[in-house]
Amino acid sequence: MRSRTRFPALVVLVATLALSACGPGDSAVQAQRRADPAVLVAAAIVALERSGEHRITPEQARQLLPLFEALRDTRPEERDATEAIARQIREVLTPQQQTALRRMREEAGGARRRMGRPTDGRGQPDPGRRAEARRAALDRAIRILEDRAR
Repeated sequence: MRSRTRFPALVVLVATLALSACGPGDSAVQAQRRADPAVLVAAAIVALERSGEHRITPEQARQLLPLFEALRDTRPEERDATEAIARQIREVLTPQQQTALRRMREEAGGARRRMGRPTDGRGQPDPGRRAEARRAALDRAIRILEDRAR
């Protein structure tokens, strides 16, 4: 039961940190362009797993696992490499899974805007918190994929 109560907090934390580079006037599209693609695809895997209806299949998990491991080995500053791997990950998802993710993203959009940006106390985005959240999100997605691939 404890993990169920922590899941919404984890999703909110990951989404907030992923979008922490966004300015107050950014549109959802602009926000996604600045958000770390690694965190976005990791959050997508967690969301699909929790949806029940659109879970990752064992075959998809076997395809995705090496991509997520490669993604974990990239640095956030390696934006081109991160985006290329994230694109490959999205291509593995079915059209139904992609539609479900779009719907979830739209529903969560209002909550992200209300939460604001995590900062270091001086109003600056906190890179340490973002790196920690990135690693945690990727590790969580990899654990899910490892379980699903069995």
